[in-house]
Amino acid sequence: MGVANIGFKAFTDDFYHKICAEHLQPVLDMLRYIRHETGVWLELTTLLVAAANDSADELTAMCDWTVRELGTDRHRGPIGEIRPRKLVGDDGLEPPTYWV
Repeated sequence: MGVANIGFKAFTDDFYHKICAEHLQPVLDMLRYIRHETGVWLELTTLLVAAANDSADELTAMCDWTVRELGTDRHRGPIGEIRPRKLVGDDGLEPPTYWV
């Protein structure tokens, strides 16, 4: 395998637990492993979901971690977005007024 495109869905354990029924730490560990222990080209794909994983603080933390832990020479990938017409749930979340 020459390339791994990993869906880096969010940068909070809360998101991974509620949305993916998983945890963030195993994802971070796997990304580090691929980057530092293999010769595979690493691509990260992030899909932004309004009011779920698109805060400026979360994106900044994700980018800072990526540069610090993975470097800048072997990962690239798209950032996409979902613009829901109506958010599901009773958590009171509203779509932000900005889009990345």
